[in-house]
Amino acid sequence: METRPPDGDGVDERTIHGHYLATVNGELDSRGAIRSLPEDLDDIAARIARAVPPDGRPVRVLLWAHGGLVGETAAARRVRDLLGPMRSAGIYPIHFLWHTGFLEEVRDALLARGAGLPVAPRRARALGWLGDRMRSLRDGLLERAARPLGRPIWAEMKADARDACHGRGGAGGGPAFRLLDRVRSTGAPIEYHLVGHSAGSVFHCHLLDWFVRRAVPVRSCSFLVPAATTALFRRAVSNADALLGSFHLHGLPDADERTDHCGELPGTGLPLYHKSLLYLVAHSFEDDPPARLLGLARHVDVDHRGRGRDADPAVRDWLRARATCHWYRPRIERPGATLHGSFDDDPGTIATIIARVAG
Repeated sequence: METRPPDGDGVDERTIHGHYLATVNGELDSRGAIRSLPEDLDDIAARIARAVPPDGRPVRVLLWAHGGLVGETAAARRVRDLLGPMRSAGIYPIHFLWHTGFLEEVRDALLARGAGLPVAPRRARALGWLGDRMRSLRDGLLERAARPLGRPIWAEMKADARDACHGRGGAGGGPAFRLLDRVRSTGAPIEYHLVGHSAGSVFHCHLLDWFVRRAVPVRSCSFLVPAATTALFRRAVSNADALLGSFHLHGLPDADERTDHCGELPGTGLPLYHKSLLYLVAHSFEDDPPARLLGLARHVDVDHRGRGRDADPAVRDWLRARATCHWYRPRIERPGATLHGSFDDDPGTIATIIARVAG
């Protein structure tokens, strides 16, 4: 099996080989620093078959899809950093590396277009209502400024998630479906668990179709601040409900979504956008904004005032009947980290997921 040298950040492909599937534009990525070749599908399947315990218990396979501001190097680092703790817990992780780093273009565009917009007062608490109005004005202008670039890029990302699963043009299975077919063909007993962070929830809403078509159960599914629309989620779970075990939604209370931020104005330390990335996606990138997103508490539970008028009633009722929702603020340990972006490396969240999958 061919192995590749370390990438520019020192992630040695040999240390994570067999635990990732790299795709780009709905196809195997055979050219990147961290890449996947057709023979890697059989290699991963064989590794999983060899991981069956001597007593014949199922292999706990965790399928992880990362979020939407993650470049190849950062995604490879997450595979490397999570591999040890997961394998020690008896979990076989497979990470879908689906090259979502191009959303950084949107962040760059916001910085460029936001330079001339009015700056919210630094001491908004002292200014009270005026400070809130200034922030709302600025955020609304940014949402409109980001829309021409952000909407097509977000649409492309969602198409990449769909094509990685269903195949380009919907003809045949994409790399993710083909990998799961190879794993299933080994006959090894397997217990599947899904984790999707932010845009990774869009990926997994499509991946759930594989389990429906093959009538394969999903033991647990955990979405971290998911960016999937409630409409996409409704379709996915309506088809998969009979096969879906426990479902866990990890997200921020609406008050924290509204005090998170996207980027900073250069040289000021002030937020560029005064809400979370999910707010920007819902109000700028999705069609017919504001769209309802599964990860926004106001769209599936209550807003910061305790009102449920913006919630999708069907999804809210399904979550209350079938799911466990965890609304909390993650512990931030990185300089400049956002609340939204911290879920996938928050120690408490990771420990909870590992314990959940390990059973």
